[in-house]
Amino acid sequence: MTISDEDAAELLSLFPNLKISPWKVTSSKAATYNCIGWAMQETRNWWPIYYYWPPGAERTESVAACRQAFESRGFEACQSSDLEPGFVKVAIYAQGYELTHAARQLPSGTWTSKLGLLEDIGRVHPLHLGEDASASQAGKAVSRGHISKRDTTA
Repeated sequence: MTISDEDAAELLSLFPNLKISPWKVTSSKAATYNCIGWAMQETRNWWPIYYYWPPGAERTESVAACRQAFESRGFEACQSSDLEPGFVKVAIYAQGYELTHAARQLPSGTWTSKLGLLEDIGRVHPLHLGEDASASQAGKAVSRGHISKRDTTA
């Protein structure tokens, strides 16, 4: 899938670390879901706490609350972002303790992200998205067991 030069420039201005890692657009713009929904493979809801948040998860935009939301869907904490066949991994991004983004690892080992109202992208490494790789690291990683059919077609 290709995008216009204008859209590519917008992505690079919003996410400058995309300049240091190969990436490609994998789907068109969509306003019905965001990075949390995309990482969780639930694209019918926009996931910030003000629109939709699963029952039982703390209603704050924190890493802890995001972990609770993923855990409510069967994810568990894991030690690394390394590819493990049979597991779906999600990198949770933060500035300090404040949630900023989430990305999902594909069965190929590459990562996929939904960039707000913008496109979904695929990239090689989960840490090449934040404004500053040292400040916007994948602070936590969570994983869920066996990859479903939907996971393999993402």
